[in-house]
Amino acid sequence: MKRIPSAYFRLALAVLGLVLACGSSAHAQRTGPCDSCATLSWFLDGWVHRPLSDTTFYLESAGQGTLVRGVRRLERTTMTTFGRPQQAVHVWYDSAGACRDTVVAIAEPLALRRGGVGGSYEPVSIAVLPAREFYCGDPPAGEGMLLSIGVIGGYAGSDTSTRAIGFRSVYGGARALAGLTVATDVRAGLGVEALSEGGRLRIPLLAHVRWYPFGGARTERYFRYAPSACQFGRPGDPPAAPQDPRCEAASSTGARLDSSVYFVQDVRRVRQGFRPFLYGEAGLVLNGRFNGAGSTPSLNPSDYGQVLAGAGIGVPLFGPVVLSVGYRYMRLNLRTPCETCTGQFVVNTNRTHAVTASLAFEFE
Repeated sequence: MKRIPSAYFRLALAVLGLVLACGSSAHAQRTGPCDSCATLSWFLDGWVHRPLSDTTFYLESAGQGTLVRGVRRLERTTMTTFGRPQQAVHVWYDSAGACRDTVVAIAEPLALRRGGVGGSYEPVSIAVLPAREFYCGDPPAGEGMLLSIGVIGGYAGSDTSTRAIGFRSVYGGARALAGLTVATDVRAGLGVEALSEGGRLRIPLLAHVRWYPFGGARTERYFRYAPSACQFGRPGDPPAAPQDPRCEAASSTGARLDSSVYFVQDVRRVRQGFRPFLYGEAGLVLNGRFNGAGSTPSLNPSDYGQVLAGAGIGVPLFGPVVLSVGYRYMRLNLRTPCETCTGQFVVNTNRTHAVTASLAFEFE
């Protein structure tokens, strides 16, 4: 058998690959942007009963005539005019066999008209109307708030206080924090804790500030169409029910409106997926009920003063669960009987330096 030269074999493989690539490209053209989402075959369902390839669609304006020829797809969008959002339609159309697109303002009613090969089908003209508009003002109350509920523990090493009034290395308890966004990447709040150290209940009241170096959360206004940007009303379509009909804005041009869809200003919370933060906190420490709490009676009440200060870093683990680790200084007091007096007490001070860890559920 005569052997096929390797050069011819490689050429045949190259030609086969080129044919497959062209076939794949043609398939991609058929299923590209011109034939996805709000295709005219969906939009004109019940109106056009012939292949789209056999029909030419025109987007027209009463005052300007034909705006776009060869329309394949329509979708509602917005454009900015003099700093204000304006309703528009995003139009995909065929031009010399290529799929192109443009944006057309819809301040006045437009019309989609069809024409067929040979004129064997009567013309059909469907209105493309602006949507009803709703502007509901400021975002709802509570946006930008933070609520954190969790547990905290600290390791302070051995007790080095005078008269050994400290505790055995570890303290722990629960904490709650509520805060507000004061800048895009800064939050500030107030918190309360219930700590047990050496069997004594301490109640820190603290101010908490955190900074998100990679970006925090923000409230962002945006515009949307409901129920869908692909919705264009046809005869018989029911009107859409907006969330708050009191916010409806009158048409500035007096044009007819499409009642099956509405254009609304909305708000959303925008945040980074991974948001570690640095925090600092400080505050006062109150006491629960235990022997030796408070400054009186004592020989040195002016020595009484319970404070804390700390800093650290927080990292989201999964969902609302956040882990924080840091450093905390606390100055704690305890009254004990005076060893050289009779029936008198003295205020003793314990200064602690601890490594802390907190695990919390945080809701925004």
